[in-house]
Amino acid sequence: MAQITNLLGISRADLEAEVVNNWCLFYSGKDITHVEIRCIDPFKGVAIPKMFYKGNYDDLKSFQRAIECYAIDMNLSGFNAYICMNPIRTDFEGPRANDKAIQYRDLLLIDIDRAGTHKVPSTEVELQASLDMGDSVTEWLSTKGFPAPIKTCSGNGCHFYYALNDLENTDYDRDLVKNLLIILGEQFNTPDIEIDPSVSNASRITKFLGTIMRKGTESPDRPYRMARMVN
Repeated sequence: MAQITNLLGISRADLEAEVVNNWCLFYSGKDITHVEIRCIDPFKGVAIPKMFYKGNYDDLKSFQRAIECYAIDMNLSGFNAYICMNPIRTDFEGPRANDKAIQYRDLLLIDIDRAGTHKVPSTEVELQASLDMGDSVTEWLSTKGFPAPIKTCSGNGCHFYYALNDLENTDYDRDLVKNLLIILGEQFNTPDIEIDPSVSNASRITKFLGTIMRKGTESPDRPYRMARMVN
């Protein structure tokens, strides 16, 4: 693929400044040996999985840096970059993790975006509506004893990540997560903005921070955006 530009003028330096935040969110403080990055062509749907093994690098910093550089290089070549958000078993072999490959659930993802299927990026108004709903969900969950989440812009909506304190990877735990997402959707969904109930699988991939997310053709009021942390 040829290098892709974007209407927001996001540069490699912008990506480099944000990409380090992945390690504040994914596997923070964990002794992780495997990390999967999956790059997907947003126009053809072709997926390229790549597994990184910490044992192939001198130290944690060089391991993380190799992952960052690969994700940015692939992103600037036109692919959307994703990371498997839960820890992968140390004995797993292969380029692409499935649910059985997950050691435990580290994070709960609440994915909020426009309702329905869309083939173009969101407007600022639509993006803000997703962020506003996320704030309402966070406030409600706080009354139920949930801690403060890490909040990100996913490119077209928002992601809220809650630490799960190493929840087991069982069918029961999968259903627990899925039922929570369904309950939140029933309480907060609107005709325009909704919570995605399908992100409950253990091997869920999610946006790699510091990369541009592309969907369809961008326009001045519907630009491609970088996945990033937000306040």
